[in-house]
Amino acid sequence: MSEGKETVPKRTSNAAKLLGDSPNAKPVTTAEPLSKRPAAGLDKIAQKEWRRIREAFSNSGRLTELDESVLALYCAAFSRWKKAEAGLIEQGEVIWLEVRDTHGNVTHKKPVVNPLAKIAESAARQVHKFGEALGLSPASRVKQGLEFKSAEHSESIFDLLKKAKSNGNSQ
Repeated sequence: MSEGKETVPKRTSNAAKLLGDSPNAKPVTTAEPLSKRPAAGLDKIAQKEWRRIREAFSNSGRLTELDESVLALYCAAFSRWKKAEAGLIEQGEVIWLEVRDTHGNVTHKKPVVNPLAKIAESAARQVHKFGEALGLSPASRVKQGLEFKSAEHSESIFDLLKKAKSNGNSQ
């Protein structure tokens, strides 16, 4: 180790702390499953996305009532993004505004960026942000300690490690 450089210990996940019987492990809390009915105030596109996300997570028990507001925000932003993108396809990214003189007569037209482009960009950022919070990207699932369980490998690595640890202690 070189002088002046301090090493910072790596963070240990709560799952690893529970596995290791650490006194610093946070207790696992439980909450009711997320309602099948989409949150109030969502349009048809957002409601459809709510059902899609809820269905994708239904078997894992991952989404609970505590996630309702974040999922509603995600779905509303998703709907706004879809509508803005559809408008951009229809209208184009550049629109022509009429420039009028003091008498109200059109003198010429000038090109401007379609305001829907800004709406789509802002909504896409929100979709990404709320999607990360929900674990909708591979990177966010890794950060949250989630892993995929296939039908052929129904046990997670944590289950296997727990078994190995209990078998090691019983010998």
